Amino acid sequence: MNPQAPKSAHSVDDRAGLTARDLMTPGVVAISVTARLPQAAEALTAHGIHAVMIINCDGRPAGWLTAHGLLKVSHPERGLAWAGDAIGEPVTTVHPHARREEVVRLLSQSGVSRLAVQERPEWMPEGVITDIDLAASVGEGA
Repeated sequence: MNPQAPKSAHSVDDRAGLTARDLMTPGVVAISVTARLPQAAEALTAHGIHAVMIINCDGRPAGWLTAHGLLKVSHPERGLAWAGDAIGEPVTTVHPHARREEVVRLLSQSGVSRLAVQERPEWMPEGVITDIDLAASVGEGA
């Protein structure tokens, strides 16, 4: 083993120091709980994302409407017409300064596929973390 060999972009030691803010994809696509399902579908496809955040009437996150969930509820016989009716996942939050280990722990919980990165519950999230964001943090050769 060559002790002088350069480390990868994110060595194991480097990854341990990453925070939620380092790992997140900035920004959140959000729509109102009163948006129609076609608007939700348009938001997903226009942004090329797998979920949109549903915001309740007081401006707080109510849950995630996922592409998979939208397919389940979009059958005409179900009678669901509103984005709020199609929430399929609760919002799980993480503080921007939380360490990578906390992010991994939260994303490992059953029913959690994304994390909203936000400092305070009454604020809109500043970003989102998914398993893809974690995979990107591994880097080459790690």
